[in-house]
Amino acid sequence: MKTQSLVCHPIGIIHSPYRDLADMPIQPTGATGVAGTVAVDENYREGLKDADGRFRS
Repeated sequence: MKTQSLVCHPIGIIHSPYRDLADMPIQPTGATGVAGTVAVDENYREGLKDADGRFRS
């Protein structure tokens, strides 16, 4: 069997107020009301524009 490699490159970064893994809630309900942002690299925005019907560039 031939081995293949998979290379992943980030297309953006998620910003949240959590700086330490130990402080992060385990379930999403533990972060209700906590604001965060997603910064998508300009090169990928057009391709994600209607991915969920809500993305705005």
